[in-house]
Amino acid sequence: LVTLTVRSVNTSARVVAAVREAENAPLLRSSGADQVIVGSEAAGRLLGVSASSPTTSAVLADLLDPGVGLELATRPVRDSEIGGSLRDVTEQVLAVARDGHTIPYTHPSLGALQAGDLLVIVRACG
Repeated sequence: LVTLTVRSVNTSARVVAAVREAENAPLLRSSGADQVIVGSEAAGRLLGVSASSPTTSAVLADLLDPGVGLELATRPVRDSEIGGSLRDVTEQVLAVARDGHTIPYTHPSLGALQAGDLLVIVRACG
């Protein structure tokens, strides 16, 4: 109901919702949520990573701890980076947001950086 109310008051608001179970996610999406986080699935993935790769798990735990160690951030592409490749960017880039789509850094269609691109980067906190 909150998602429907937000959509009726502000159609351009970004709505991010959390649900405990995956079967509720489609209802939230159809109600207008832009992003739905399924808590039980996220926790299950973290447990699986922790069991199979403790080092990866430590990095994920660091990313989830706000203000400490590493963080994910988004920044606009700089004028000096337009036309260049991700290799020319000083930070570690995970993805590029372009024209409403998120493109992983490994995707072959990414090509050169463009004006208006947003870079999803990993950086040290602080």
